[in-house]
Amino acid sequence: VMQNRALILSRHSNDIDFLAAALCSMVSDKSLRLPETLYSVPPKFTLSDFRTHVFPVLASLASYHAHLEPNLQQRLIKCLEVGLTAKCASQCVTSLTTCTLEMRDAMNKLLSEVLLNLSKISATVHIAIPILEFLSTLTRLPKVFASFIGDQYMSVFAILLPYTNPFKYNHYTVSLAHHVIAVWFLKCRLPYRRDFVKFITNGLKANVLVPFDESHLMKSDFSLINEDSSSRKRSSSLTEQGSRGRRERPILQNRMLAGDLKPAINEGLMNFHVELTETCIDLMARYTFSTYTARPKRSPAADFLLKEGQSMTWLLGTRLITITTSGCSSKAMRNGLCDNCWVVCKAASTPEFLSRSGTVGS
Repeated sequence: VMQNRALILSRHSNDIDFLAAALCSMVSDKSLRLPETLYSVPPKFTLSDFRTHVFPVLASLASYHAHLEPNLQQRLIKCLEVGLTAKCASQCVTSLTTCTLEMRDAMNKLLSEVLLNLSKISATVHIAIPILEFLSTLTRLPKVFASFIGDQYMSVFAILLPYTNPFKYNHYTVSLAHHVIAVWFLKCRLPYRRDFVKFITNGLKANVLVPFDESHLMKSDFSLINEDSSSRKRSSSLTEQGSRGRRERPILQNRMLAGDLKPAINEGLMNFHVELTETCIDLMARYTFSTYTARPKRSPAADFLLKEGQSMTWLLGTRLITITTSGCSSKAMRNGLCDNCWVVCKAASTPEFLSRSGTVGS
């Protein structure tokens, strides 16, 4: 019913604020002794079951923010924080995302507390996408996190890093986690960045590189065990059965371990995740102390010479090499340059050229 806004707001004097206040009291007011004081409830109706019914209604109230007072908006956000430990945690995180977009003033005051509660949640598969979408949406609202200090940024990275584990989460989740980490690192204030590099690097190694190394080690150990047991010869049927049983145990154990490592990681996907980690580390190395690009700026003379010239780019290792030829169509006379280009290059070192370069280039 709450999802039908036209039905709820059809009255001129709707009571949506009273409903929100009553629901918030059901969650935060312990003096009500809910659900013990309720009648006609199912047997063994626990507090967790009660909140499972209340939080979806609270989550739907986020879209009615225009009809709620600022104090009531803050109460609603605090109640949704309590729901982060309930069974409907993903729905509460999605509602917090809506609150971030629609109730920015209220969320600005409580964002540090929200991040602290998010960092206490176990990084499960079901909660991964809502949390990543919440933090990704937050990067688009710089006024909301404008007052962040180092502790808040550290909480963000502590929330994000567990979702880079490719053995626990699918390809989309891991890629989104790397993207959000990179965006948040660039959103950090410049003096804070170097304090997070070691923390992020250690987190990536613990969640990505170390599990890959352990996986390779287990595969090599199991292959050696199978190879040794298969090369042995037995003289009787009894010993053959025993050796066959010994051969099957490591294989069965290997399959069980492989079943636990979800999703399945092949060699190509493994290389992709390693390169994704290395790319994140390279990005931090480039932008830790500055926000400027590593590509050098062309001089006015180079801009004049290469204007309208043909350009081609090659991939050499991990670098892009771009070569641009001169756009001049005149015949080369002096040192591979025509008369006009030679005059421009010669005059490029004089101060007068800098003031006239815009006219010459045009």
